[in-house]
Amino acid sequence: MTPQAEQLKKSKIFTVFDVILIAVVLILCLLPLFFKLIVPPEKGKTVKITHNGVSQTYSLNKNATFNIDGAVIKIENGAVFFESNDCPTKQCVHTGKISNAGDSAICMPKGIYVQIVGDGFDGSSK
Repeated sequence: MTPQAEQLKKSKIFTVFDVILIAVVLILCLLPLFFKLIVPPEKGKTVKITHNGVSQTYSLNKNATFNIDGAVIKIENGAVFFESNDCPTKQCVHTGKISNAGDSAICMPKGIYVQIVGDGFDGSSK
């Protein structure tokens, strides 16, 4: 065998270790996606609405409408959303309906914070 052919044989692009390492990294990167597909997000049971430091908690099982400082917040069919708002940006209205535990919608200009709570407890003490 010529020296050039021998060197070409030695200079492999990937070794077996490289292939195994790439496979492990790929699996670790895709693992959260698999869990998200397999385990559906927890449906929220309550919604906590905070405005000016005052929080109120409501059930998502009962339809209701609230007018807070010009913002209309609606609970309907297990979801909550900003139906309308007279603030300039209306980002909160574009957020849409939220219903999973941990989801939130915020109206920054008016300081209204809407958060879905999973088990009815948000970890704060009163």
